Amino acid sequence: MSEVGGRAARGRRSIWAWWFIVLLVVAGAGSWAFFNRPWAPKPVPVSVEAVAAGPASRVLAVNGRITPAQQVEISSTVPGRIASVNVEEGDEIAQGDVLLVIDDTQQTAAVAQAQSQLDAARARVEQANMDYERAQGLGDSISQKALADAKFAVENAQKEADRLAALLEQA
Repeated sequence: MSEVGGRAARGRRSIWAWWFIVLLVVAGAGSWAFFNRPWAPKPVPVSVEAVAAGPASRVLAVNGRITPAQQVEISSTVPGRIASVNVEEGDEIAQGDVLLVIDDTQQTAAVAQAQSQLDAARARVEQANMDYERAQGLGDSISQKALADAKFAVENAQKEADRLAALLEQA
C-alpha cells in the first residue's frame, strides 16, 4: 500500500509542479507585456543635424506644370460686373459661403422694365375686357365680326400678359 500511496503523492507533486510552471510562464508573459507594451505606438526615430551657414551645393531647375489636387469651376446664372470678392486665394471655403457679389444694377433695371411691361399689358387686358363688354351690351346693333374681334383682342391681351408675367419670373 505504501507503493500506491507513494505514486499518489508523486502524482500530486507533479501536478503541482506543472501548475507552478504554468504560473511562472503566465507571470513572465504578463511582466514582459507590462514593461514592453507592444500595443502602444512606438516613437518614430528621427535624425537631428546642426544647421550651418554655407553655399547652396545644388540647384534644381525643372520644367513642368503644377496641377491642383482638386479643381472647381464656378459660374453665375446672371451676367454682371463683380462688385466685391469676399475670399482670397488659398482660403478654405464651405458650401453656401458667399465668394463674391455681382453688381445687380442691370438686373434690377431689367426686372423694373419687365414689371412695367406687365403692368401695361394688364391695363390692355382691362381695356380689351371693357371693349368686349361694351360690344356685348350693344347686342344686335354691332356686327358679329366686331364682337368676335373684341373677344379675340381680350384673348390676345391676356396671353401677352401671361407671357410677360413668365418673363418677369425669369428676370
